[in-house]
Parts: sequence; C-alpha cells; structure tokens
Amino acid sequence: EKDKKWIIDIDPEFFSIKQEVRDYIQELHSEIKDNQYQILAEIPTVNGFHIISNPFNLQKFKIKFPKIDINKNSPTLLYYGKL
Repeated sequence: EKDKKWIIDIDPEFFSIKQEVRDYIQELHSEIKDNQYQILAEIPTVNGFHIISNPFNLQKFKIKFPKIDINKNSPTLLYYGKL
C-alpha cells in the first residue's frame, strides 16, 4: 500500500500507560487538517503489542514518550502464531 503506516512498539514496561499513549496519538491525529488519520489496529506480539497508525507529529510524541519506539521504515513482527 502506498499510504504510510507507523508501528508503535509497546513493551510490557509501558502497559500501565497504554491508554495514555493511545489518547495522545488520537490527539496528535486531531491536529492534522485532513482528519482521516487514526489508529488502525492493535496487534499482540510476543513481548507486548503494536499500535498501527497513520502518521502523526512524531516530534511531539517523542517529547512526551521518548522511550517508546516507532517503526516507520524497518521490518517488524506483525503476526505471531503458536507453533
């Protein structure tokens, strides 16, 4: 797909602020003129979960949550099935 997606990697150490992270991403989306941006999915991983989102103001996010990784151009685990 040509539309960009960002993957926010939420590890167990951030579970306690999960809703705060989701709310802030939505707040950053609301600042965008074309308000079609949104959180698209939340996918469980082996050690946490990923939030799949359309792009938002990364600089503001990193100021508030400097230790949470966002993958934009790198491979990442999107699905993990039991073997």
